[in-house]
Amino acid sequence: MVYEDDSLASELAPDWVVGVGVSVPLFENTGRSHTVQAAHSAVLQVRHLRQQARQDLTVLVEKTYFSAQQSIEEVQGLDSSLVLAKENLKLRKKAFNQGLSTSLDVIDAELYLASIKTQQQVASFNYIIALTKLLALSSKMSVFTQYESSSFQPNNSEDK
Repeated sequence: MVYEDDSLASELAPDWVVGVGVSVPLFENTGRSHTVQAAHSAVLQVRHLRQQARQDLTVLVEKTYFSAQQSIEEVQGLDSSLVLAKENLKLRKKAFNQGLSTSLDVIDAELYLASIKTQQQVASFNYIIALTKLLALSSKMSVFTQYESSSFQPNNSEDK
């Protein structure tokens, strides 16, 4: 047997040792749970945004539809005012021709008739705008002329 401490090599060798260890992972799953959570969060956010967009679109369509309905009702409601304004103008002109009314009364009646016609045209314009919005929302702009031609027509007949 050889006693280890008697050799020259054992006297030169230190009592301590230094080494370097290297660890190379082939598969690493640190952070995977965070990535999965982020993906789930993104999916939930997309679902929420889709639902919110659907609700917003539904509200917009309903609002636009009710606006179109209101415009139609306004035009139809102004028909009776238009008939009354025409009759008032007719009576004012007769009264003026007989000397019972002034020219200012006739002018006032003409201005009132013009204001009713203007209100009715504005309501018709608002209907066309609402109809256009509805058709654009439904991607059916190609049928606009069918709706426009079949829609209501304000009472614009002139008395002779």
